[in-house]
Amino acid sequence: MVKSPAVLSAAITAFLIYSGLVSVCPRHDVRTLISEKDIVRISGTIASSPAKSSSGTSYSVLVELSEAESVHFSSAATGRIKLYIDAETVEALLPGKLYSAAVPAGSVYESVGEHDVFIAETGALISADVRFVDRVSEKAVACQIDPPQYYADTISFSGWRSRADYIRALLRLQLKRILFAWEAAGGLLLALICGAREYTEQDVSDAFRGAGLSHILALSGMHLSLFSSLTEQTAGRALGKKLQPVLTLSTSALFVWFAGASPSLVRALISMCVTACAGVACVSVNVLEKVCVSFLIHVSILPEDAGTAAFLLSYGALIGLYFGDRYVKPLISRYFPPSVAASVSASIGAQLCTAPVSILLFGECRPGGIIASVIVSPLASWFVTGGIAGLTGVLILPFLLKPVGVIMNCLYTVIRRLVMLFAGIPGIILQ
Repeated sequence: MVKSPAVLSAAITAFLIYSGLVSVCPRHDVRTLISEKDIVRISGTIASSPAKSSSGTSYSVLVELSEAESVHFSSAATGRIKLYIDAETVEALLPGKLYSAAVPAGSVYESVGEHDVFIAETGALISADVRFVDRVSEKAVACQIDPPQYYADTISFSGWRSRADYIRALLRLQLKRILFAWEAAGGLLLALICGAREYTEQDVSDAFRGAGLSHILALSGMHLSLFSSLTEQTAGRALGKKLQPVLTLSTSALFVWFAGASPSLVRALISMCVTACAGVACVSVNVLEKVCVSFLIHVSILPEDAGTAAFLLSYGALIGLYFGDRYVKPLISRYFPPSVAASVSASIGAQLCTAPVSILLFGECRPGGIIASVIVSPLASWFVTGGIAGLTGVLILPFLLKPVGVIMNCLYTVIRRLVMLFAGIPGIILQ
């Protein structure tokens, strides 16, 4: 019998949402006087970093609308659409890309002015001539919400929503320029620390999914925990125990802002806030209760996230970690050392609880991910830690760029070969 109000409330809420008995009302539903199919021009603010399409010919971004136009009249508009922008426009400043423009030598701050060149990042103010994309997608989950989709024929850039958005865009662009020098290793590190997969080798990206390790490539709580741990071990010790939680939360929020507020990162940040509040209030909260409270807060502030794969897999994995530690670990602890037993039980629990979601959304399940996660996850953590340390060293001593790149590529080669090996393990595929 469930005694915790948080667990019971979360269970009831999840049942109502995913059974379809209660409709999820998105905060960013499009509202305008013009029919969605009649819109030919939009104005608004980009609300997400660009994601490359599977074809590679375009990138998609979310756009927060401010105005919409039809052939006959214009209207104020609110809500978000998904806009596809051709790769030539998005890749104009990206190093080494097919459509890269010639950028003068020197700092990106010297060669890019605030109103000179369009950078497809959160906060950019744009206007575009658009065509409605008539795509009907089957909803695997009752509360999946797909925004209207359009393709941009022409696009014009008029500035930035704020100075902070402009600085973020430049920092992300500069990071891509530095990591491009590290070749394949830089591409993987870029995906792991800011969610940009433009430089990740396609066969490696496919192998991560085939090995059941998609959660490593996708920005998640693992990345935020690693980042907060690095903060605690460096600056946190200097500030003392009293200010350490404040510093950890602040830097974690900064990481989410820089990397992009994906559902899994938002979940992790909410969980950290719940833990901090429970500590201040001197309230004991177990892992399952923390997950349930985070779930209730998350669906309250961002209901449209509830139907996304990242949301479902993130919460499913956390619940799996709880049950793995509670029920699987005691069974295998007699056969393995404590650290190995904890890692294996966590992997088994996470795989078991996310398997139904993977089958429902992707039609497949990868049991090999249980062992693959135990071996590859620590290596990925070392890779990110070494990458951040290497970036810091390069910014202080630029001549270290090539030597550090050699070291990172050696570790990348090990990770790549292991992922390819585990990707060869047959999975359960339902057609």
